[in-house]
This record gives sequence, structure tokens and C-alpha cells, in this order.
Amino acid sequence: MSGSMGSMGSMGSMGSMGSMGNAGGATSAVLPERQGLPIWAEEPMAVAADGTLTPFATPGTSVHPLSLFELPRDHTAAWTEHKWGGQWYAWRVLNQFAVTPWQTELPPLADWRLCKVDAELDQLILMAQDERPDALGEIVAQDATYEQFANYFIRSLGISAISHPATCTLLHVAGLIGLLTVMHFKDSPGKNIPPRPRPSQILPALRPPVDVPGHPSYPSGHATQSMLMALLVQQAMPKTTKAKWQPLLETLGYRMGRNREIAGLHYPSDSVAGRKLAWDIKEYIVKTMLKKGPLLALLDLAKAEWPKPSAGA
Repeated sequence: MSGSMGSMGSMGSMGSMGSMGNAGGATSAVLPERQGLPIWAEEPMAVAADGTLTPFATPGTSVHPLSLFELPRDHTAAWTEHKWGGQWYAWRVLNQFAVTPWQTELPPLADWRLCKVDAELDQLILMAQDERPDALGEIVAQDATYEQFANYFIRSLGISAISHPATCTLLHVAGLIGLLTVMHFKDSPGKNIPPRPRPSQILPALRPPVDVPGHPSYPSGHATQSMLMALLVQQAMPKTTKAKWQPLLETLGYRMGRNREIAGLHYPSDSVAGRKLAWDIKEYIVKTMLKKGPLLALLDLAKAEWPKPSAGA
């Protein structure tokens, strides 16, 4: 997880449901307009079949701005579910999750103080020496926001916010719920258990190649969010489809957490705790949030995007 406050939920765009990165299509375009001549001040023109133009006439006027005409207004317009942007719909689900007793119902994490810190630091030294140069591209690309590594799931599945908008929104849900829960446990790992210092605080020579986040090390946020993404997407898939994609999805989630170890940002035990937390969150969500509400509606839409394979397929 990034040290930048701008990464918390990434509230920058209002793309179509499920928009992730550049996947939002035309809805994410910036539409500049001429400063002194907005469209409603333009002289309206009728276009003939041969491509020639004829000004629309307004009786009794010498200038014919478009604003003098009856511009279309739809007073029957209403807010509908499909108008929610993916990120913002995910906040609805986060609100549904937040009012449940998750803080007391999720299983406690293991005590990080029981880990063999020096042995883990030795592992990180070897990772930095043997794997960091090769992994650096992924480390940087997955550093700042959960959407950055969610895009790895989108590309790997061969989907987009246009083809699978609800599935992409599930990735937003995993990113936000993962962020909320992991920050709770980072601040309070357990009764009388203090927050865990980062590996580079103990061993500065690890020199992470990206900024060290401004929050404790345990558990790993990247491991939690990425594994929760893998698990929630599987909830939308039919059994045979899930069996096909499960190895890739869960390995991808594991790899993203491990990249943070290679970067010297997390201990291996941070990643283990993050992956366990993701599983606990998934089980809790299935038990408490799939009877009614925005997550149930979203999951139903996502399931429709993954139809059952035909017989013999």
C-alpha cells in the first residue's frame, strides 16, 4: 500500500460502472469547450442531405443562438443503478460492510512478535539481491493505488469495464474493504500487540526502491487487497469457470504481495497474515452481506457476466 494519501480509494474519476484505469472508455474523456462560444451560443444549422448548411430561422431576430430554441430537457430523468460509477458503487458496498460488526467478528491475527525477525530479514536481503532488478517494473507499476494492481487482474482475465462492468466493480469493492480492514489491523494487530515496524526501519540497507508507506508493516495491504480481489471475482464465476481461473487469480494475488517483500517493504509473515485476512474477509462477506443490499445486487450482475459454459465446452 502506498504512503500517499491520494491512494485511499482513488476518488478521482466518475467513469462508468467498473471503470478501472483506462478501461472506462468514452465516459472518462475530457471535453474542452471554446471559452467565448459555448455550444448554446452557436448559430444552429440544419444539415441537408448533400452536406450543405442552412441556418435555422428564428422569427423576429437577427441573431440566432441555439439557446433561443427549445433545447431538449428530460423532466422524467431519474437516477438509476446503472449510472453509478464503479468506484462509487463500491463505496456503497463499503458502507454496507462498515456498519456490520466486522471488527469483532473477523478472526484475530497471529502475534507478529513470534516471528523470527532476523531470519525474515535474511530472506529479504536475498530477495533484494537476486530478484529485485527483475521485479522492479512490477513493483513500481503496483505501488501507488489498488487500481494499479487491479488492472493486472483485468488484463489477465481478458475483460474490461465495458464487457464485465460488475466484475470490475468487485475489484473496487475488494480494494476498499481490504483497505479499511487492513488499516484497522495495522493500527491494532491484537490485544497488547504493538504496530509492527517496517523491515527497512530495522535494516535501512534494504533501501526499498519506492517510498516506504507511512503506516505499519503488519499485515500487508497489498497481499490483503490483491488476494481479496482474486477471491471475490471467483464468487461471480460458475463452478467450472472458477476451476479454470482459480490457479491464475490466486497466484497473481500471491505474486503482488511477494513483490512487496522483494521491494523490502514487508516481511514474508506480513504477506501470510494479509492472505489469511483476505480469506477471513471473504468468508465474513459471504456469511453476512449476501442476503440483501448493494453487494448482493452487484454479485448477481457479475454472475450474469460469467454464464455457465455450454455442455461439452
